[in-house]
Amino acid sequence: MKLEAVHYLQQLGFGQAAIGTMVGVKRPNNQNASSERPNSLNDYTARHLERIIRKEPFQTVDQLSEELRLMDKPQAATTVRLWLKELGFNHYIPFLKSLLNNNQKERRLFWARKHVNWAYEQWKKVIWKNGSFLLDTDYIILHVKKESKSENEML
Repeated sequence: MKLEAVHYLQQLGFGQAAIGTMVGVKRPNNQNASSERPNSLNDYTARHLERIIRKEPFQTVDQLSEELRLMDKPQAATTVRLWLKELGFNHYIPFLKSLLNNNQKERRLFWARKHVNWAYEQWKKVIWKNGSFLLDTDYIILHVKKESKSENEML
């Protein structure tokens, strides 16, 4: 009976996992204790790795791998990342992209060269985008915030 149902469901285009669920056949569990690869992160290695990280938190994965190699536990970078995750640490890949593109750099340089010889009186007339401007003294920059209009002023 099940074999006929399986054959019929296959003809209808269902996949093996869906047919198994519909018919009530469980998938075999291939994760026996004998077939699992043992975890090479033992307590000693975990404590050592945690001590290394707490001593200098901003190390690269390659540096951590080198430390493990020195204690005769050579590991790939992927394994070290998995161990970091198991130990509750996070890792990130730093952002290497330049914050300004070449066009923006050229425009800023052009602007700076154009205004390099401005007198102090000229700079006093400038209100910057953040709302600050220069006063008569060289060391004071005053920040001005726009006040929000009340409902009565808006009407």
